[in-house]
Amino acid sequence: REFLVDRDLFAIDSVLRDLVPGGLPFTEVTFAGGRTDETLAAYGERLGTVPSSPGGGDGVTAVFDAVHLDRPLPQGSAGAVAMAEALCRDLAATRRTRGPVSSRVRVEITGSLSQGAPMTSVAAALGMSPRTLRRRLADEGTSYQRLLGDVRVELAERMLATGLLSVEDVAIRLGYAEASSFIHAFRRLTGTTPHQASVASRTRTSAAPRA
Repeated sequence: REFLVDRDLFAIDSVLRDLVPGGLPFTEVTFAGGRTDETLAAYGERLGTVPSSPGGGDGVTAVFDAVHLDRPLPQGSAGAVAMAEALCRDLAATRRTRGPVSSRVRVEITGSLSQGAPMTSVAAALGMSPRTLRRRLADEGTSYQRLLGDVRVELAERMLATGLLSVEDVAIRLGYAEASSFIHAFRRLTGTTPHQASVASRTRTSAAPRA
């Protein structure tokens, strides 16, 4: 644990040095766990301030003056930002105009799930009316509700597999008003409950052979 904590401290220090010439000077660094005087002295040479280590607990606290948060980044450039934004817009436009309509609808649904992914909004983003969108999807042998369900199931399975989110959290992220609605829809589409799917996914992961 000490190794990981110290490694992350110096990683933060390195990133700050890359962002701002000279880095952001720490005014105080405290290691809750014990460190030897030799270690503290060596760390002080790199960090610019000699850390303290009172012992007890764990973790590390590094403090710098909040005034530095308002400093402009020397590598910041309005031109670079504009170019990056233009590239992102071009990429999004390309994804929206290429490939089957169903693929483009999946992209739009994914980006608007937290707002419920209403068909009217998705159709507008694709430059067509809901009626036209419905007809185009029918020509491809699918429907808006089917694609919405597919996207929700796919994302739900990915989120549940992490084991980091509760069923309620996943339901909110997928645009459901309440967890019970999500559970009912997930069971209807997959034949199992979100909890069962989460347990099964973690079981497969733990049973998978490791190199």
